[in-house]
Amino acid sequence: MNQKMSDLIQELKSIVGYAKLFEKAYPGKGMTPGAIAKAIATFEGAVVSKDSALDS
Repeated sequence: MNQKMSDLIQELKSIVGYAKLFEKAYPGKGMTPGAIAKAIATFEGAVVSKDSALDS
């Protein structure tokens, strides 16, 4: 996501429903750099992959 955090926040806020979902996930914090980092970390932690050629 090679962009300024301020641009990313504005981009995410323009997506219908995202602000409400961030507030639900991070009550009282809203869409902040810290909340975005936590959301990405949570997503990455949930990704499960199977063996691939790149695992060797």
